[in-house]
Amino acid sequence: MSVRLKTILVVIVILLLSTGGLYIASSAILLRSLEQAERSLAQQELNQIASIFSKDIEDLTRLAKSWSINSAIIKLVNQQDVAPFESDPIWLWFSSEEIDFFGVYDTSGSQLLGVGNSTQTNKWEETPDFVSTSELQQNFQMELTQSCQNGVFRRLEDHYIFSSCPVPSFKDPLQGSGFLIVARNLLKTELTRLKGQSGRDIQFIPYAELSTAAQSAFSDNNPQNDELIEYVNENSLIGYIPVIDSQGHCIGAFRWTSNRVIYCSFAKKWHRTLKT
Repeated sequence: MSVRLKTILVVIVILLLSTGGLYIASSAILLRSLEQAERSLAQQELNQIASIFSKDIEDLTRLAKSWSINSAIIKLVNQQDVAPFESDPIWLWFSSEEIDFFGVYDTSGSQLLGVGNSTQTNKWEETPDFVSTSELQQNFQMELTQSCQNGVFRRLEDHYIFSSCPVPSFKDPLQGSGFLIVARNLLKTELTRLKGQSGRDIQFIPYAELSTAAQSAFSDNNPQNDELIEYVNENSLIGYIPVIDSQGHCIGAFRWTSNRVIYCSFAKKWHRTLKT
C-alpha cells in the first residue's frame, strides 16, 4: 500500500471519529437541554397547581371574613339568638361554595352552630361537636383578635382545609366575642377541585407513603417545604406539592406524574442512530 493511500485512509478514519465524537457530544448536550426544558415545564405546572390550592384557601378566608360580620352570626355569638337559622337554614347561604363544614363557637370553644356536608350521604345536616375543644385548642387560634387563620386539620379519618375568623363583639368591634370556621374536605372536595381546575390527574399521598426524597424535602427539619420534582425513570417524572397542617407539619403531598414525551422521543431516535 502506497504512502498516499495510507494517508488518505488515516484522514478518513480521523474525520469519521471526529464526526462521531462531535455527534455524541452534541447529542448529550441536547439531551441535558431537553431535561432542563422538561423540568422547567413541570415546574410551571406545579406552580399552577400550587397557585390553585393557595387561591382556594384564600377564597375560604374571604368567605369566613364575610360571614364573620354577618348580622345573624354576630347576634348568635353575642346574644345566643338562633331564630334566624331556624327559618332560613344556613347551608342555603353557601350551597354553591363547595363547603363541607360551617361552625360558630364562643370564646370557650363551645359550638353554637355547626352544619356539615356528610361524606356518607352527601347531604347537609347538623353536626354537633364537629371539632372538640381540645382539637380547637390544638389547631385553631382562639385569641379574640381581628386576624384570620387558615391551614389543614384532621378529623377522624378525614383532613380539612379551613379558615377561621373572629366574630366582632357588640361592645368592642375591635375585639371578638367568638369565632367561626369554614372547612372543605381535603381528599374529597378540594382534590376534585384541583383536578378539575388544573386538568391534571392529581393524587394525595400521605407523608408515610412519600418517597424518601420527598419525605426528606418536606420534613420538619427542612424549613423550605417547597415543591419537589423527582425523576422516576427515562419515561416520567413526578412533582410534589406539600400539604402543611396548622402545626407546621407536613401531612402528605399532592402528587402529579408527567410523561417525558420530548425527551423520550429524542432519546429513542438517538439510540436507533447509534445502533446503525
